[in-house]
Amino acid sequence: MNRRTAVLAAFITVTVLFSVAQVRLFSGGQSFEFCHYGEIGKRLANGEGYSTGVFYPAELAILAEKKSTPTSGAGPVLSRFPLHAALVGLSIKLFGARDGAVLLVQGFELALAAGVAAFIFFPLVGGWGALSAALLFALSPSMLRGFALWGYPDLLFAALLLAFNHAFLTCSSPRILGVLAGLCWLARPNFILFLPVFLYVGWKREDRTFCLRAVIDACIIVFPFAVYQLV
Repeated sequence: MNRRTAVLAAFITVTVLFSVAQVRLFSGGQSFEFCHYGEIGKRLANGEGYSTGVFYPAELAILAEKKSTPTSGAGPVLSRFPLHAALVGLSIKLFGARDGAVLLVQGFELALAAGVAAFIFFPLVGGWGALSAALLFALSPSMLRGFALWGYPDLLFAALLLAFNHAFLTCSSPRILGVLAGLCWLARPNFILFLPVFLYVGWKREDRTFCLRAVIDACIIVFPFAVYQLV
């Protein structure tokens, strides 16, 4: 089994097993995150932009201080992650406003994380070992039920962070590294906590032009959402 086969096998196997699991285990959106991303995604699909009508008390306090509390209708999203929300919005646009559209995104992100894990593990343990590692990761109760079926966005971040770290160690293209860094930030903005470590290691390697080009590409990717947050 070569590397590509192992990745495809992990992605397809997890997709099939997730489909079976959701039939037996899923009884509707039961977490706040599942429902909230569904609401944001529905607004995106309906052309209302990145907005929500659901707020934490702390968010209302922030909006009140900025004198931008919505008196009717939706307001800005402050505590959710845009990349996952965008995927949910796309799924709802294609398949309608139902729990299954949100669940489809969860299954895709779980399978994506498994595929990336298989890709990274292949040089260490070979094809069957990589496939086994990916399945052990994706089908563990905390990943399958706790994250995927309950609607958390962390699986997408896990897949992108694994890919970014692998690219940082092996990639010769600053554009690929920068795009992955930008997508990581859009998947979960506290990715910024990791950046000082990567920048320090890259600077110590004396790949300063490489790092600068990667940073520029990352900034291009995150610029629209950064402006949204500032405004």
